[in-house]
Amino acid sequence: MDNKIFTKIKLLSILLLVCSFSFLSAESKWIKLVKTDRDKALKEFGYENVEKASTTKFTYSKEIIVPYSMCQEGFPELPGQFPCSFLSDEHSIKKSVEDVNSEGGAGGRVGIRVSKEKNSFGGKVFLVGEDQSSDGTVNEDMLEVYYLKNNYISHYKYKDQVVLFKWKGMKGEETLISILVIKLDKNKEISFSKRIDF
Repeated sequence: MDNKIFTKIKLLSILLLVCSFSFLSAESKWIKLVKTDRDKALKEFGYENVEKASTTKFTYSKEIIVPYSMCQEGFPELPGQFPCSFLSDEHSIKKSVEDVNSEGGAGGRVGIRVSKEKNSFGGKVFLVGEDQSSDGTVNEDMLEVYYLKNNYISHYKYKDQVVLFKWKGMKGEETLISILVIKLDKNKEISFSKRIDF
């Protein structure tokens, strides 16, 4: 399949995915997890693998400026004002900045650095926000975003929080079905967790 056609199809599927949350929001609510439920959720979301992936050091490209789109009303609010255009790495890095001016809706431009190496999930890592360092140093206001091999987001880190995404479906037909948010204390132990299912 032609790359341009594939990219358009992929982008359309992401936009449809994001728009669908306005209908799901009435049914979906955050649930604070007690320890037993949290332990099950950590296993379900593969948190042990997320921890391992997050300790790896990466080298990064020069900063590039990319467009981003904020989430539709009805999509759950996530730490760090997470933009829904980053649910997929393709939408974030393959679109030209000039396209931002021709699009409606909330959005803008943001600087990112992309890892030169793949992470243990088979995708890239983005440092999103201001003052990214080529050696992977992250300031507290940045998002550190990890992607799966299929180009969809695995998880991201923001300050003392980790946000994990769970997808279902065959390649090209993935649907986001759940999000887990955990907060870490100064000893890197989990002090709070909540999830939302769609």
